[in-house]
Amino acid sequence: MGWRIKAALAAITIAIALPAHAQVEPASPGLPMWIIEDEDSKIYITGTVHLLKDGQHWRSEKLDAAFAEAHELWLEVAEIGDAEALRAIMDQMIVNHGEHDGPSLSSMLSEKENLLLAEARARAGIPDDAAEIMEHQQPWVTILALGRDSFFNDGYKEENGIDNALARMAQERNMPVRGMEDIETQLDLMLDLTVEEQLAELRADLLMAPALRQRMERVADLAFGGWVRGETNAAEALILFNRFSLSYDAIFTERNIAWASVVEDMLAGSGVAFIAVGAGHLVGPDSLQKQLEQRGIASRRF
Repeated sequence: MGWRIKAALAAITIAIALPAHAQVEPASPGLPMWIIEDEDSKIYITGTVHLLKDGQHWRSEKLDAAFAEAHELWLEVAEIGDAEALRAIMDQMIVNHGEHDGPSLSSMLSEKENLLLAEARARAGIPDDAAEIMEHQQPWVTILALGRDSFFNDGYKEENGIDNALARMAQERNMPVRGMEDIETQLDLMLDLTVEEQLAELRADLLMAPALRQRMERVADLAFGGWVRGETNAAEALILFNRFSLSYDAIFTERNIAWASVVEDMLAGSGVAFIAVGAGHLVGPDSLQKQLEQRGIASRRF
């Protein structure tokens, strides 16, 4: 799926997914983590993976200890911690921005694409009446409804997303969940696309050759699997590969710069915080840590 809609889905659909599977026991070394400290503040940072296979353990003793020490959890958007509120926002967004006055979705797709779309809808469990409504909405609504995991053949599921699990852990502790950005920022990544650009993203997924999909899943195995074991090289290679895409700066660089400002404000206060954002924001030359370094804020691996 195209980078821009994937970036929006990264936050928007996580909290709507089913409850994350409980992990039987922490695995070591767990997710890569960083720490920032000053006289009266401590900030733990880790990178999340939005889709994981069943049984992929990512918790560790150091993560659990850091989480227990923290007084608040910062995710990409605060709404990840409130599935009911997020559903209401998404419903209103579809009402406000989803309508399409032009041709129906099926009329803009080829016969083969429509057959593939029907199969994808079936995999995602979209009922016929909902599919009929989507016929007269912008393509991003269909992409959102299908979800990223409907395009994976090898068991990756949003319900296993780390963001989702951390939000639930915070709720169990009555820990406040805050957002590094407003959900409107996430939505703008998706709503800024033209209908033609949305169709291109949908077609790219529907028409992806099985061999290419398998290779992409192999890349996901390496990047996601390595990340949950504390390795960063494969995830960084994946980000560097996409560094020259048209939407890279909007998705990564600009948001990392904005988030560095949020961290700077956090350091001006006091206490212990736990930040968890997509792993892609914590690797490469434009990472959050690099943006913090430019502001004179040092982070170190934890």
